[in-house]
Amino acid sequence: MRFRHLLLLVLFSGLFVANTSAQTKNNEQDVTVFESVLKTADWANFKYQEELEKAKRNDMESIYRLLDFSGTVDGKEAIEHSVTLLELMAGRDAHYAGGILKTSPKLKAVLLERFALAQGKTQKEELRKPISEWAPLSWGVLHGKEYMPPLTEEQARVLGQLKMEKDNMPKHKPGTAPAENTDAQPSKTGTGHSDKDN
Repeated sequence: MRFRHLLLLVLFSGLFVANTSAQTKNNEQDVTVFESVLKTADWANFKYQEELEKAKRNDMESIYRLLDFSGTVDGKEAIEHSVTLLELMAGRDAHYAGGILKTSPKLKAVLLERFALAQGKTQKEELRKPISEWAPLSWGVLHGKEYMPPLTEEQARVLGQLKMEKDNMPKHKPGTAPAENTDAQPSKTGTGHSDKDN
């Protein structure tokens, strides 16, 4: 009897190990990544893990590239990739919506369809709720709503510099010209010297 239990335990643990090797959790943000998708990405020379790491740091270009990669996968891999995208969307709605902005209307339609299927496959119960509840900005952009994405770090830095320069500019009253230097007026003779110098 004990042998039978031990045998069952070994068999089930083997199935568990096989299942976990097919999908891995990305430690930083707990995003599921599937081995089959990684193999396709490798075949397509797409740096999936690198783009995913950047996307988790709210890089909208990397989010867009991951969304665009949806055109490379099909069948089971397409749904698995969509699970990764769905889990990536959670908690970074503003930046994710910015990545969606660059996608074509056709890709948006494909993403909507695949996200619905991915919601049935994800292990995260909170992501099975309507996307409009937990990622309303992304949901709106997927449906064609206009959206102004957050500034990138570089854009924020440039904007801050411009504001600082504006704040440091000399001020004068509106409607008046800055004071003129009357001492250096050219003479009517065109020599560049004022009449006072002669």
